[in-house]
Amino acid sequence: MAYFPIFTQIDGKRCLIAGGGKVAARKVYTLLQYGADVVVMAEKVCGEIKEVLPEENVFEGVFKYIHKNRCNKNEWDIDENKYDTGGNISNTELENTLDKRYSSNSNLKNISYDLEISENLLESLSADLSEDLLKIRKNIFLEKEIGKAFLVVAATSNREENHHIAELCHAYNVLVNVADSEEESSFIFPSVVRKGDISIGINSGTGSPTVSKHIRKQIEKAVPDYYADIAVFMGKLREYVKANFKEESQRRYILKTAAAEAFAEERVLTQKEIEEIIRQGQK
Repeated sequence: MAYFPIFTQIDGKRCLIAGGGKVAARKVYTLLQYGADVVVMAEKVCGEIKEVLPEENVFEGVFKYIHKNRCNKNEWDIDENKYDTGGNISNTELENTLDKRYSSNSNLKNISYDLEISENLLESLSADLSEDLLKIRKNIFLEKEIGKAFLVVAATSNREENHHIAELCHAYNVLVNVADSEEESSFIFPSVVRKGDISIGINSGTGSPTVSKHIRKQIEKAVPDYYADIAVFMGKLREYVKANFKEESQRRYILKTAAAEAFAEERVLTQKEIEEIIRQGQK
C-alpha cells in the first residue's frame, strides 16, 4: 500500500516513546533532530537513550511511573497500616476499592490523581493482586502521558502492550506509530534523509525496513550537502522577491534563474550575481 507523505512541525512538542530498546532509540534520535520534547517510558531503557535524554524525560521501571506528590489518598478507602503489619489480613477492602474505581467498563479519562501505595503494602498483598495494582499504577500514568503527547511511538517488545497503547491513542485522537503493526498505526514513521532543513521521508509501502534503508542510502549519496545551503539561500531570496516585486512573471524569472545558477555552480550566489539576475528580470 502506498502512503501519502505529510510533513509536520514538532519543535518543542511532546513525543512519547513507549519502549526502551534499539528500535526505540532510533526513533528518539530522529525526533530529537527536529527539536521534539521526547519522553521515554519502559521497564528497561537502554544506555543509548539515557545518553541523549535528560533524566526527567526517562521513566524506567514500574515504580518510576508514578508521580507520588500528585496522589490524593483521601480518594481511596484503604487503611495501609492494616496491610503493612504483615499479618493475616484479608484483601477484601482493597479488592472492593479497586473494583469500584476500575470496573471493566471504567473510563480513566476523568481520573486526576495517581494511586500511591507503599512498596510494603504491595509486598504484603497476594502476588496476583499486587501485580494487578502495579498494572493499574502503570496504566494511569501511561494514559496521562498519552493525553499530553502530540504523537506516540509504541515500540515495546510486547505485542499486547503495543496494541493497548494503540487503542489508547486512538481513543484520545493522538497520532501513533506501532512498530510491529502498520494496521494499528495512524502514521508511518519514515526512513529519513536530513540535509540541513531539507527532509526527505521514505516509505517502501511494503512494510520492509530493509527496502527503505537501501533507498535512503541511495538518496543520501544523490543529495549533496551544499543543497542545504542553497535551500536556505533560496528561502530568503523568495521572501525578498515576494516583498519587492508584484508581477508574477518577474518573481518567477528571478527565483527560477537564481535556483538554476546556484545548482549549476554548486554554491550560494553572491550579492553581485543576485543583483544581475534581478536587473535582467526587470527588463
